[in-house]
Amino acid sequence: MPRTVVIGCGISAAAYLLSANRNLGTVIGTGGPDLWQQIAPTHRMGQPTPLLTGNLLNAPRGFSTRPQPGTTPFMQAGDFANLVEYHFRSNTHFQFPGSLVDSIKRLPNGQYEVRGRVWGASLTIVCDNVIIAVGPGPARPLMVGENGDIGVDVRGLDGYVVGGTEFMSPNWQMPRGEAMRNRTVAVYGGSATAAWVVELAQMRGMNVVRWFTRPGTGTDAWNVDIRFEAAFPAGSRNTEVRQSTREQRAVLKLTAIKIIRPHEGSPFLGLTFLDEAGHVVRLAVDLLVYALGAAHTRDTGIRAMLDRDTQAQLVAYYDRNLAISARPSLLAVGTGDGSLMIVGSAMCSVAGFGNDMTLQGDPTRTLATLGRYTDISNSLPPAARPPEGIGMIMAGIEALNEFMPVRATGRLIAVYRKPHGQGLGFHDVAFAWNINYNTSNRTQLAAFLASTTDLPAFAANVAVALIVKLRTRAGNVLGLSDGQVQLIVWTALCYAHALAALNRDLEGTRLSSDRNHGADRFIDMCVDYMTTEHTHVAYWAHYGINC
Repeated sequence: MPRTVVIGCGISAAAYLLSANRNLGTVIGTGGPDLWQQIAPTHRMGQPTPLLTGNLLNAPRGFSTRPQPGTTPFMQAGDFANLVEYHFRSNTHFQFPGSLVDSIKRLPNGQYEVRGRVWGASLTIVCDNVIIAVGPGPARPLMVGENGDIGVDVRGLDGYVVGGTEFMSPNWQMPRGEAMRNRTVAVYGGSATAAWVVELAQMRGMNVVRWFTRPGTGTDAWNVDIRFEAAFPAGSRNTEVRQSTREQRAVLKLTAIKIIRPHEGSPFLGLTFLDEAGHVVRLAVDLLVYALGAAHTRDTGIRAMLDRDTQAQLVAYYDRNLAISARPSLLAVGTGDGSLMIVGSAMCSVAGFGNDMTLQGDPTRTLATLGRYTDISNSLPPAARPPEGIGMIMAGIEALNEFMPVRATGRLIAVYRKPHGQGLGFHDVAFAWNINYNTSNRTQLAAFLASTTDLPAFAANVAVALIVKLRTRAGNVLGLSDGQVQLIVWTALCYAHALAALNRDLEGTRLSSDRNHGADRFIDMCVDYMTTEHTHVAYWAHYGINC
């Protein structure tokens, strides 16, 4: 029996194990605590439950009524962390919690040697497969200077400079046991995580006097609204923070951090900035919290674990079946035989590898010819699109493993005769689906409709395209309800009947269009008409669906 080591114990690892389409044998789990296990269990996540479960987690996958920002509740971090941990433990045979993997080396016999540490002792595992699901990567370091090229050793700042994840832990305390209430705080970062840091600081009674991020590039480099855009994703999760911090947000270059230790009283920080005009701005605070995101690079994260021979064998796995969209996007990186796979949000930085990596099964093409991993989000509801987001992770891994959210009921069996006189065979013909309409890819939706309805092929294709298009509209921030999807399917059938009545050679027209303009063009034209013509727009709006 094969042996598989899974590195990481978060949502990427759980999703891969739940959807794996091959025998992994004995599965050994390694890694430290997941992000969501490190923050307060009552922390509200950025999406409601159905946008976080995908087709894999054992939780509600649909909305019984129209989901609306402000009324549809968000999932709590503790509930999500418990759900992920349950699935991870249920699909692994052994776990080494708190372990850290240092190196992965491929042996001459094709197996892998995984070396690391656990509980203060060395750890060595020889295995047949390695699944790397370690998340987006190491936290970006805190840098200062006019060009942002001077690293800061936060260990020398007595704990008064702290990372966002550490600050959000329910066990975090001010240095020296000082009281939190009324302490002045500066927050560095323009992401949703930084917004959560600001929110939590306010809840702890702290005074956020400055929330800043560094300038970008181009004409909007210093534009406050644009630079903080990622902090306020669709879905209204961070609306209150946005409204309460209008005066505190700024775009600044952090040029220096100095700890000041007075003879009496607590130490504090002196921060120095440059503003857009080049003026020096100084600020004294009790605490600086930085949330600058994470990424794998050429020197840190996954690449630092892998030996060079293994790195040379890596290829890019992509959406070859066009399950997600008409343009294939990156799904994972792994060896050509699939024995080592890198999955999940590490793909946001391509796990630290460049665009010259060749494609799995097609060595004449490189990664540069694919859509980006983050393009997966274009097929999801607006609230499910944050970079490195859970919805995107689930959709990408489900497409990679060609997962179908269906199980055989065992209630109806068909008998068939095997070829070459091998006797009789049996297979299930009754199935139960548990599909998530808002995160399923095109192939999953099409298979569901083919299995559960008697829709003609054209009507089913129109229904799939309509579901994907309408759930992604800006006005449908949280996606669609189950009832709205049923309405879309019924409308697609009516439209297909009407179009067939007007065009007796509909199939010939479709075939000609497919030959001359591509397989999706005819369907796209139909869906565009059904979602832009003013009477159709009014029709959808009547049922709470925005075009």
